[in-house]
Amino acid sequence: MMRAWLVSVVIFAFMTSCAFASDDDFVSIKGGTFLMGSPESENWRGVDETQHEVTVGDFSIGKYEVTQSEYEAVMGGNPASFGNGGRLPVENVSWLDAVRYCNARSEKEGLTPAYTIDGSKITWNQAADGYRLPTEAEWEYACRAGTAAPFNTETSIGADEANYYGHYPYEIKEAQRDQHRQARPKLKGHIKNIAQYDTILLGYPNWWASIPMPIASFLEEYDLSGKTILPFCSHGGGRFGQSLTAIAKLAPKAVIKEGLSVHYGGGSGLSGDIARWLSKNGVAK
Repeated sequence: MMRAWLVSVVIFAFMTSCAFASDDDFVSIKGGTFLMGSPESENWRGVDETQHEVTVGDFSIGKYEVTQSEYEAVMGGNPASFGNGGRLPVENVSWLDAVRYCNARSEKEGLTPAYTIDGSKITWNQAADGYRLPTEAEWEYACRAGTAAPFNTETSIGADEANYYGHYPYEIKEAQRDQHRQARPKLKGHIKNIAQYDTILLGYPNWWASIPMPIASFLEEYDLSGKTILPFCSHGGGRFGQSLTAIAKLAPKAVIKEGLSVHYGGGSGLSGDIARWLSKNGVAK
C-alpha cells in the first residue's frame, strides 16, 4: 500500500505524530467505491462538484496533522503564523511546500522520493516508496468515512460538536438555521442607485466557513455586473473558508479581487494591513 499524507490548502494536514513515521502513525484505509462530489441541493456547492462514482484502492494515511516541530525538524524552519507551537499543527504552507516536505522526509528516512520537482512542474513517480500527498479522491474517501452528507455530523458542525473559536463557547442557533435553510433575511437599508458605485468593499464575519445570509441577500438584490468586489472578513482561524466561492456564485459577473482576512481583532498591525490591502487593490495611495 502507498503511504499517503493529507494536505489542505489552509492547514498543513498531511498527518503524522512524530518526527519519524512508524506503522503506529498511519491508519489503513480499505479501498472501495463511493459517490464523489455533492448533490445540487447542498449549500454553497461548487460548480465542479458534480457527483460521480469513483473507486480507490487500499492505502495508508497519517492519523494526525504534522506539527510545527516535526516540520521544522525536516525542513529547518517553521512557517506557521500561529506561534512557535511545537505540537500545534503547522500551517501557512503551500502545496509545493507540502510536496517538498514529502521528498525531504522520504530522503531522511532512506525512502525513494515520490516527486520530481522541475521548477513549477511536478512529476509523481507512483512506483516510489516515499511519502506522497493523497489524491483528491483518496482525501474525500478518507474524510467521508462512509458518510454522504457535507459533514460527518450531517449538514454542518455545530457548537455541540466543536468550539470553533477555541476561546469561548457560543450559541447562534438562529444564524445556523438560516445557513442550513439558505434563508435570505430582509435588509433594512437599501442603496438607491447602485450604478454610481464601481467598487464594493464587502465586509462580513466568517460564519461556518461561508458568508452570513444577510450578505447573500445583498448580493442577490443588486446587479453587480462589471463591478469590482473587495471582500474582507473577520475569522477565528478559518480565514475566508468557502466564502469567496459563495460570493462568486451570487455575483458571477462581478470582478472579485484580492481580499483581506482579519484574525479576531487583527492586532496592532491591523491598520497597516488594511492600508496595504487597499493600496494593492488601487483604492488608496
